[in-house]
Amino acid sequence: MNIGITGARGRLAPLLVKHFQERGTNVCQYSRSGTDGMLPLTELFENPPNDLLIHCAWSTVPLTAEADPDAVFREDLPLLEKIVRSTEAYGTRIVFPSSGAVYGNTGETPASEDDALQPLGAYAKAKITAENFLLENAASRLVILRTTNLLGESADPNKPQGILPRLVDSALHGTRVEIWGDGSATKDYIHYSDFLSGLEASLSAPGIWNVGSGCSYSLVEIIKIVEELIGRPIHFSHRPSFEWDVSHSIISVERLKTTGWKPKMSMSEAVERFLRDLKQR
Repeated sequence: MNIGITGARGRLAPLLVKHFQERGTNVCQYSRSGTDGMLPLTELFENPPNDLLIHCAWSTVPLTAEADPDAVFREDLPLLEKIVRSTEAYGTRIVFPSSGAVYGNTGETPASEDDALQPLGAYAKAKITAENFLLENAASRLVILRTTNLLGESADPNKPQGILPRLVDSALHGTRVEIWGDGSATKDYIHYSDFLSGLEASLSAPGIWNVGSGCSYSLVEIIKIVEELIGRPIHFSHRPSFEWDVSHSIISVERLKTTGWKPKMSMSEAVERFLRDLKQR
């Protein structure tokens, strides 16, 4: 199989590259700059992979999207249009990592792929815009992954996404973590290993797939788990929550389970795995 992965310098793509290369798959990495062994995006348009393209490149994260809500129209949709046009003749399958945030606040009932979308923030709205474009122009070869919050993929506490590195860094080194609101907001989290196996399972058919754990945790609960496993307190301060951030989110993964996939790692196991990986770095 010949796989292309865009956004090679981002948060998700390095996990995917390592995952597929370890299985002996030929992986081409693309980035806007095209340096350090990565190909420029222009190479993708001229010579696209003929099997699978996982499109991770995205111009914003939830926090930065609020300051630049038009980025999706200025950068992301034009890029998607070029990708669809350049891969069409090859029949290349496209995987688009979207977000569980497209459902907004879900309440107690897990949101399924057929539920109404009620996004709160610019990031989630931009993902829906991209989803709709892809569904209109490449539905027969498209897999959309509405993914929840990834755990364990990075050890860098300074990155704008990923709460676990910051909590662990606070417990180990006494740094202070800024918490939005009172920490009671609950969200669905999934360990990256479960995400990777879920991605492979989703390739069984085109369509929209939720990828999550099916469980929801508050930040207070995660803090307690980290403190108990490390044996040290986490130092944190509060700031008002953002209007665009969900207060309760949980998604249903029943559709993906029909492929035989299921998430294997609990929150405690995910934190333990992160701590083991951290020692080996």
